[in-house]
Amino acid sequence: MFTNGYKATLCGRIIGKRGRHLVTFPKSNGYCCFSQSDGRGNPNQTLVHRFVWSFWKGDIPDGMHVDHIDGDKSNNSIYNLQLLTPQENSGKSALVLTQEQAESIRKSTKSGADLSREFGISQQLICCIRKGRKYNTGYGKEAFDDRGKKSCTIATQRLNKP
Repeated sequence: MFTNGYKATLCGRIIGKRGRHLVTFPKSNGYCCFSQSDGRGNPNQTLVHRFVWSFWKGDIPDGMHVDHIDGDKSNNSIYNLQLLTPQENSGKSALVLTQEQAESIRKSTKSGADLSREFGISQQLICCIRKGRKYNTGYGKEAFDDRGKKSCTIATQRLNKP
């Protein structure tokens, strides 16, 4: 991966060529990216988590995935990233919330970060539950919140706790 003067902080922020923090934005799949010039003036959308890994740890071996340990795709701290094989990444277990837990999350006045820690799920999923949206686990299994027509459970990745 080329850096062309771009840098990454340990907490996962991107610093541009002029020393300023760059704005990152989520793609439709939830992963954050930023616009980076390839050195010839051509813009490239670069995934933040892959850039952070490459900047601090080196090249990503072919076929390996950079995984967010806590399941939160916006947490791009180098301490929250790990390399996994595709089999390891797809084998992460699913946590199923009950209808009562989903209702509790939706009615709670606690912050998304607090609820994320309490239930062991990502803040992105907390947001989806609160807004009544369907949530895709990323492994080809659609899950719906308790307002959904297909299921009364919500599946997501289980957080790997140290």
